[in-house]
Amino acid sequence: MCIWQEVKDQQGNMAIRLSSTFRENLKVAILGGGRPWTMSATLDSDPHQRNVEFLDKYAMDRWESVLQFLVQPGRGQKAISRDAMRTLLHAGLIESSGESDNMQITSAGFQFLLLDTASQVWFFILKYLETVTERGMSLVACLTFLFKLSFSTLGKDYSMEGMDNELLTFLQHLREFGLVYLRKRSSGRFYPTRLALNITAGQNKGIIDVPKQGNLIIETNYRVYAYTTSELQISLLAIFCDIEGRFPNMVVASISRSSVRRALLKGIGAEQIISFLKQHCHPQMYKLSSVVPRTVADQIKLWEMERERLEFTEGVLYKDFMSLHDFNLLSNYASSNGVLIYSDERQRTMVVTKKGHPSIKTFWKEEQAK
Repeated sequence: MCIWQEVKDQQGNMAIRLSSTFRENLKVAILGGGRPWTMSATLDSDPHQRNVEFLDKYAMDRWESVLQFLVQPGRGQKAISRDAMRTLLHAGLIESSGESDNMQITSAGFQFLLLDTASQVWFFILKYLETVTERGMSLVACLTFLFKLSFSTLGKDYSMEGMDNELLTFLQHLREFGLVYLRKRSSGRFYPTRLALNITAGQNKGIIDVPKQGNLIIETNYRVYAYTTSELQISLLAIFCDIEGRFPNMVVASISRSSVRRALLKGIGAEQIISFLKQHCHPQMYKLSSVVPRTVADQIKLWEMERERLEFTEGVLYKDFMSLHDFNLLSNYASSNGVLIYSDERQRTMVVTKKGHPSIKTFWKEEQAK
């Protein structure tokens, strides 16, 4: 990484010398100094000051609109911007269905929905950054600004003074995703939200994740009670549950073999389902020895294992042998070469691997020539 290099001192002993650029910036990082960031310019007090509670609600409303579109791409395409839709398409979370412009969620999209919020935002931003050069923007400038945001203070407003059109466009996109709050472009200030602060949190993302109250009660009889009115939460639950009843503030669902298999066919794993239940369980569930009842968790894993009982191998079928001698000749040859997958002497049928087919074919022609 060229942070240091080995040199010899005046006495001829081996020594290590720090890179001059790294050395100067290390001094700034430890002792302070350097040039101030553009977004840290001094501002007058905001007459429309926003508190942390408002910013959290705004961020989750904006982010949930993206997730809601992902759950039901055919509905409410005006709910999210074209930039968000373009990122979802690039990430492979949605795809065009047939010749029409209708969108549908992919297997990767279903798996994305069951991730925690911080992981979702991190994946989404990574995919967005892969497209910034196509939008005529600088990847370095966007990354630099993102890292600055991650060091900002929640609830504090920052100046937009000195930002070029490229950064202003990037800021507008972050606003659409819920990473910053911008009342209007002419206000000259913006507020980073908790989603922006999570960007560089790494493995500690759960500590500063967007706070949310769990609403799921899971019983040992596979019943799930969700105390929510959110259409998004109900849609997520319906991915691996059968919805049995809806009330003004509660939904009754059940986990069954067919509902779990439905989710498994979409590429969602048992661990993802169990993790989702743990993340969204009601605080009362934490008083139990196991947040998700062990019988439920084990059964979901068993249903997943059912799909792994069969192993599929691509091969070539040989049949209609004229004599048992011919069948045994080829079967023994295929077996000795380790390419025989299946053999039935009574039906005179065998299957060999695709890779072994040419050698079997050559061997048979040689035998016929004899």
